[in-house]
Amino acid sequence: MVRWEDIKADVKEVLGEFKQHKIGLIGVGLIGFMVVMGLLAPFVAPGVADEWSPAADRWQANPRSSPPVWVDWITRDDYSRHTVVDWDGEKESQSLYRATGSTSFRTEVPFNEVGNSTLEIMHGDEVLYNHTVVVEERPGVENLIVSNLTVRPAEGEDFEFAPVEVVITAEIEHDGEVDENRTIELEIPGQPTDYEWTIEPGETESVEAYHNFELDGIYTVILGTQVQEIKVGVGGDVDVEDFTLEETATRTATMEAEIINVVNESRTIRMRIEDDEGMIITTEDWTLEAGERESISYTHEFPQEGTYYFILGPRRRSITLVEEDDDEEEDAVSSISTQQDETLESESTSDFGLLQQDIWVDRFSAPDEVTVGDVVSIRASIENDLPEEQLVILRKDGESIREVRVAPAGMIHRNTISFTYDMQADRVPREIYMKFSGNADRYRHRYIEIERPDGVVLRIEDLDRGDRIDDFRETITVVRRGSIREEIYDQARVWLRRNTEVREFPRVQNVHPVEVIFGEQNENWLHDPEPLKGEYELRISVDGINVEIEDADVTFSGAVFGIFGTDSSRRDIFQGWIWGARYGLYAGGIVALTTIFFSTSFGMTSAYYGGWVDEFMQRLNEILMGIPTLPILIIVLRFWNRSINVFVLIYALLMWRGAAKVIRSRGLQVAKDTYIEAAESLGSGSARIIAKHMIPQILPYSIAQAALLVPIVIMAEAGLHILGLGDPNIVTWGTILNDARSSGAVMNPTDSWFWILFPGLGMILVGFGFISTGMAIERVINPKMKQR
Repeated sequence: MVRWEDIKADVKEVLGEFKQHKIGLIGVGLIGFMVVMGLLAPFVAPGVADEWSPAADRWQANPRSSPPVWVDWITRDDYSRHTVVDWDGEKESQSLYRATGSTSFRTEVPFNEVGNSTLEIMHGDEVLYNHTVVVEERPGVENLIVSNLTVRPAEGEDFEFAPVEVVITAEIEHDGEVDENRTIELEIPGQPTDYEWTIEPGETESVEAYHNFELDGIYTVILGTQVQEIKVGVGGDVDVEDFTLEETATRTATMEAEIINVVNESRTIRMRIEDDEGMIITTEDWTLEAGERESISYTHEFPQEGTYYFILGPRRRSITLVEEDDDEEEDAVSSISTQQDETLESESTSDFGLLQQDIWVDRFSAPDEVTVGDVVSIRASIENDLPEEQLVILRKDGESIREVRVAPAGMIHRNTISFTYDMQADRVPREIYMKFSGNADRYRHRYIEIERPDGVVLRIEDLDRGDRIDDFRETITVVRRGSIREEIYDQARVWLRRNTEVREFPRVQNVHPVEVIFGEQNENWLHDPEPLKGEYELRISVDGINVEIEDADVTFSGAVFGIFGTDSSRRDIFQGWIWGARYGLYAGGIVALTTIFFSTSFGMTSAYYGGWVDEFMQRLNEILMGIPTLPILIIVLRFWNRSINVFVLIYALLMWRGAAKVIRSRGLQVAKDTYIEAAESLGSGSARIIAKHMIPQILPYSIAQAALLVPIVIMAEAGLHILGLGDPNIVTWGTILNDARSSGAVMNPTDSWFWILFPGLGMILVGFGFISTGMAIERVINPKMKQR
């Protein structure tokens, strides 16, 4: 009979022999180091695990939280440091001109009922402008009365994702005034439909139609005089903010928006552009990972003039592109003023004339006639000569559809604040991040420039803010994309044309605009700029009425940060790395422990009983081994839950099968030992013999087998992240590698090698540690088992 004292002695002997295997000691040391790193993660980087994915830009909210610069002994270059320059509170102020307050707005108005519809712009109880729109029936529906038009999902679907099949139902009645059949057609602008019904005089028919929407967005269903608007694929998973649309050139429009994924899975949002007949011109998709926020911009050049609709999720904007000369513009204003005067004369009150002098409609655009179901873009410009902000309301048939605040009139002042930055590095900053906030009665314009050590002044931005009112908070970043980049490139091209023989320019996308700002003016300015060292003065000017800047700072972000560097979102890779060690060891450790328990219990039970029990358990194990692990993981994580706990559960239930078969073969040798027969002759039960006498003998080998599974589990978790199936709420080594892949670091390893190296090195070290430890244990215990 085996006594625990003997087992303890054997364990000491095994440990003594294990110490002779240096590769095993190295493995144990690596495992111990990783365990310590994982345990320290909540203390070294608190909150990183929960904030990594949803708050990739959190450093911009507080630039001082960016990790320290990496020491320069890694490279031979002197990298620029991460520097935050605070505003000293001083400003220069100058008077520019007096201006009336003005606001232009555009809104989409649907006309869904036949008859006359009145549009009014109200200031208090007074009518500043009114316009009558005649809404006509759609042709071909005489004598037909349509009621109860409904649109509902087919077969329990909802409008959360496109494509969506819907059921359209309605009641159609022929009034019988003429003895002729009437035909009515179902219309969905921009969508092909082939539903039409013929109704006999005096008859009523319940109709039903099915339609499949392949694109998400806003649609209009029209049947006779009945109209219903539906939203497809805009169930709230992706929020759309700051949705703007403006004309950027002749027959060219630019759409800008902020989109946020608010669920814990990746989502795709689609934009489509339609003409005024509902025909789709083009589409564009953006995919967001869980919690991701992105500022998007899309510019489209149209082949001809006309009205176009940009539809992004639940938001829709229209724009009318025309080419007008100055004479036509003046005529349009003149005609509107005449109509406005006539309206005011007929509806004025005793003090309305004074009000007219202070606030008025400068321009109004709306059609005189539309067809029922049309969605029309209404545009207007309001002027205000009062010193206070005014509220005007656009009404349709007495119902408010848009409220607009009109900025006050007054003297426009320019307030300028400045920041000084001493750049003495061989590698210039990666980005310039400007942030300022304050309040204004009217904030009209923003102008940013930087004066270089050589006296050259570069214009960074010249932007009309459109009369913003009250509190404001501005953030401006000089990055590779956007209008700021083009502004800087254009100034460099002008200088090169005037002062050098350069006429053909390289792909300037390869040169960061910040490198141009801090670069020497020579022939290589847009090719391979050399750093211009010295003192730079950045000036931010804000134009408006009673503008007060309360807080401001500028961040010149350095080239490399942190112990392990930072990624493109300024997240410290070391902080993510230690959390990756924690979650990797958590997943691998749980799977290893469950493998030890299941494989040892299953294998020893099968080996001890033998006979039909052994045969049954082995056939069961072979069936289980036929279940593929990876497809099961992909299906479950894709369609159910991507939590790391689900990943660990599936691996724990499936990874013990092979080890159980190997341990069973070892158990057959142990079951024939004499001390097992002695225990049986003394009356020990089967469970006691297996638990007390057999399992302790095989346990070291089980541990060796389980240790080999830990790196497999860690590599599998990283691979699933590359496939987009990892847990979006935590940070692992797979998360970091996936971010590096999606951000292009793999294609540019020269500048981002640390982003790829360290998570990969972590997996290599853990794999080497466990594999070397397992192999060392196996080398020690094999002779001991043979002696038994």
